[in-house]
Amino acid sequence: MIIAAVLIIAVSAFLVYYFVLLKPEVPEEAQLTQEERARLILTEEEIEQGYTIERKIAELEEERRLALEEGQEITPVEVEEAAVKPIVAQETISSTLSPDQKSLIYFDPEEEDFVISDLDGNNPRSVTSLDLKNVWDVNWSQSRDSAIVTTSDNEGRDKQYTYVNLRDQSTFTYDSKFQSVNLNPKGNKIAYLYRDEENDISNISVANTDTSSFTTLYSYPEPDVEINWFDENYIEFNNKSSGFKEGEISITDSAGATLRVIVGERYGVDPLYSLDNNKILYSAASVKSPRKLKLYVTDKQGMNEGAYLGIDTLIDKCTWSLDNVTVYCGVPDFYTDSLVMPNDYYNERFISTDSLYEINTDTRRAKVIKASKDLEETYDIHKPFMSADGSLFYFTNRIDGQLNAITIPKAEE
Repeated sequence: MIIAAVLIIAVSAFLVYYFVLLKPEVPEEAQLTQEERARLILTEEEIEQGYTIERKIAELEEERRLALEEGQEITPVEVEEAAVKPIVAQETISSTLSPDQKSLIYFDPEEEDFVISDLDGNNPRSVTSLDLKNVWDVNWSQSRDSAIVTTSDNEGRDKQYTYVNLRDQSTFTYDSKFQSVNLNPKGNKIAYLYRDEENDISNISVANTDTSSFTTLYSYPEPDVEINWFDENYIEFNNKSSGFKEGEISITDSAGATLRVIVGERYGVDPLYSLDNNKILYSAASVKSPRKLKLYVTDKQGMNEGAYLGIDTLIDKCTWSLDNVTVYCGVPDFYTDSLVMPNDYYNERFISTDSLYEINTDTRRAKVIKASKDLEETYDIHKPFMSADGSLFYFTNRIDGQLNAITIPKAEE
């Protein structure tokens, strides 16, 4: 028995030495990128064989290493069929890409802090220790090192806004008269509605993040407005139209010298600018109390009448791709006759069952990337965004708040 035990130890030591210590190091060129790891999915056959993602990654990288040694080219990992991959299996708020587009960054309501992780959701780590409570939304700067955090303890009916600098973890909380506060791309200015009911003051203004050097742009009597910067020089605002009230989309320069109505007198109108800020995708209806909203596209100057894209969905289910032509949208399979959109959606009286569509805004052609009937679960797609290489459609499932991604098959050449 002693001899057998010694032999087992010797063999084990040899195996560890041979397969671990002598295992060739995988060169950087052969390693899977963050994007490839994020879209890597096990097939049904691999799952039956007991594979893990880690094992699949190791085998792929070893194949690449051998290919490099033989002078062969490395081919990227692609997917042939769209598939849903869980990324963060818990509630996240305002998930997005880091500035270098190699990581995810989001607010974790359970930890009450900002978190950064790999693109596949692995290696999450807190980047602050602020313990922010009742966070409702986060408006990021382009650099992702600062943000306006919206908090609410009554499901968004009353909101308070706080500027957060993630680099030094300093904060600045705005007076309740500051409403609809939004951060510019550089993160050094805010646009907001200043509303002082006692003194009958209500106007849209811009200022530094500490409220110094403010400039009043326009008197604005509406108590509820959504304000967005679409570059450093222009601000878009709309008066939160609903299924019961018409609204419009307007833009102004940050000095208040010009004002243009881009889309006017539409129910439920809500915009989304392309990444180059030259196009506006928006959802709207032409009738009061609409059962569903239609998707349109126009130029940023509003010189052309909005073109209907043949898709009925909400703008919160859509995102632009990097080519500034293609959009990806979650599209509800059905609407009930008793709905008023978008009110019932935002009030969570309507849970959507979505399919994923790809839409060319130039040709107005749409195709299904993944039909809901082909998915194992029900997904209510909300606040999506694309990976840097366009291979992943990230989205929050509004049913459980978890972050998922759908792999986008490589386009046929």
